[in-house]
Amino acid sequence: MSEQNQGPKQRRAEDPLVAVVIPVYNVAATLDRCLQSVVGQTYPHLEVILVDDGATDESGGMCDDWAAHDGRLRVIHKPNGGLSDARNAGIAQVTAPYTTFVDSDDYLEPDAIERLLRNLQETGADLSVVGVRDCFPNRSEAPDPRPRRTMSAEQALGDIFINETMMVGAYARLYPTWLTREVPFPKGRIHEDAFVVVDLFSRVGTVVADTAPGYNYWHNAGTITSAAYTPKDLDLIEAWDANQAKVARLYPALAPNAEYRCLRARFEVLDKMVLSRDVDPAAKRAVIGYLKAHRKAADANPYLQRARKFSIAALCVGEGCYRSLVKFNNRRRSVY
Repeated sequence: MSEQNQGPKQRRAEDPLVAVVIPVYNVAATLDRCLQSVVGQTYPHLEVILVDDGATDESGGMCDDWAAHDGRLRVIHKPNGGLSDARNAGIAQVTAPYTTFVDSDDYLEPDAIERLLRNLQETGADLSVVGVRDCFPNRSEAPDPRPRRTMSAEQALGDIFINETMMVGAYARLYPTWLTREVPFPKGRIHEDAFVVVDLFSRVGTVVADTAPGYNYWHNAGTITSAAYTPKDLDLIEAWDANQAKVARLYPALAPNAEYRCLRARFEVLDKMVLSRDVDPAAKRAVIGYLKAHRKAADANPYLQRARKFSIAALCVGEGCYRSLVKFNNRRRSVY
């Protein structure tokens, strides 16, 4: 653990405090890496809020140890309530004008916060985004580099919906703190970031995006193929259906982008369903029925991958054909 960062020194008026909210739950194996990347930022004027969400391993004690060695860190210990509840609890304690989120199994590039803030200040944008590097045990992937660009909220959402250069996740962004309070994360949901993405971006005027990786998103080996299905996975469908309705009202030109996410959400859920023995038959019929009913729309959608269009044809042949395709694709992914 580093002891060299004892807090911001000689902070000027143009150097605003930046809050970093980090939910912590049973991440003893990755927490030190995460926190070292935060306290070692080239921008030192930080307010780091660690939210121990009822961890049952040593993570909570590790948070206290880090806070004892760096005055910028504060720890909240609370009963387990899930990621959304932990983020909301952290937001409630923020005093800084800007806030960013880091998940405790991920880590930042050394200049991530400096770039987020500098891009915001130089462009006058309302929200700042940096690139995300997907890190796997044996490889990493990052978006293609592009010049920094400032765009409208509508343009940013269009990009996010199709994952052109930006992701749905709430991380890798610098928000005005008022915005994080105005749009809380939904407690008890999974895919919480999908539930709030339109509400967050529709409240700002401009977004500055820098695709150079600043955030490292860690994928455990077990997440390369689909995890077991649970009824909570249906949250993903509900989130994107709600987003599609919001887009129809606010940004009708993004209809194809929103349609793509609704189709993709059902594919992702069905991939899990067909490999599980414990599935509500009515829920599965609803997902399959939607995809079959939207086959023509899927074929015409400019963003849906050819493989997914083919998989609808397989589904129309039969669920067994679709299941075989899912198993084949999972085996193929597992070797990369």
